[in-house]
Amino acid sequence: MRRLAIGDIHGGYLAMLQVLERAGFDPAGDLLVGLGDYVDGWPDSHDVVKYLMELKNFRGVIGNHDLWFIEASQEIRKNGIEVDELYHTFDYNWVSQGGEATLLSYQRHLESVESHARFLAGLPGYLEIEDKLFIHGGCPLWNDLKNALPQYTTYSLAWDREMFYSFLTCDKKNPPVLSGFSECYIGHTSTSRFDKTLKPVFCNGIWNIDQGGGWEGKLTIIDIDSHEYWQSDIVHHLYPDERGRG
Repeated sequence: MRRLAIGDIHGGYLAMLQVLERAGFDPAGDLLVGLGDYVDGWPDSHDVVKYLMELKNFRGVIGNHDLWFIEASQEIRKNGIEVDELYHTFDYNWVSQGGEATLLSYQRHLESVESHARFLAGLPGYLEIEDKLFIHGGCPLWNDLKNALPQYTTYSLAWDREMFYSFLTCDKKNPPVLSGFSECYIGHTSTSRFDKTLKPVFCNGIWNIDQGGGWEGKLTIIDIDSHEYWQSDIVHHLYPDERGRG
C-alpha cells in the first residue's frame, strides 16, 4: 500500500481527479490522507466531498474552510440557499473567500448538505500515522508538539500559520525542533505567494503541500514514504470560466 497525502483541494474536483491519475492512485489499495479545505473556491465542492466519502482508504483532517461550511450547513438546512441573499445570510468572510462557489455547488444537491457536513465534522484536527503528523494549519505550541496537540481546539489547529512561518524563517544555526515526530505535513498557507516554482516546500521537518490550488497554483499529492510528488495543471486552466477564490 502506498501512502499519499493531498493538499488543499478547495472544490477543484477536476484538479483532484487529474493529480490522482498522474500519481497512479489505486483507490482499492492506496491510502489517501487529506490535509483539509476540501471545499470553497472552485465550483465542485459537492463532488469532492462525495468522492472522499466513498473512498475506502481515505483519512483526513479538517480545515478552516470545512469548519466554515459546517457552520453554514445549519442555515442551509433551515432556509435553503437563496442566491440573491448569500452575502446577507452567511458569514461575509466565508462567502467572499470561496464560500459562494460552495453554496452554488450545494444548491444543486441540497439533499447532501447534512451528510456531507456530518462527514467533515467527523474529521479530526490532526492525525498521527506512525511517526508522521498531519494537520491543516499547525500547532501554536510547536516547540512541544507531541504534548501540546491534545490541548488545542480543532479551530486553533485549522487556523494556525505561526508554526510554518516559524520553521520557514528560523535561525539556521539554531533551527526549531519538530519534537515527537519525524515529519509534519500541512496545508492552509499557500506557498505560491513566495515560491513561484509551485513545488512542495520542505523546511526543518515540515512539508507544506498547499501550492495554491485554491488560487493561482497547483494541487499537490506526495508519497509520504518516498517523497515523490505529482501536481495538477494550474487549476484555473481547468476552470477557465471560474474565478476560484478571487
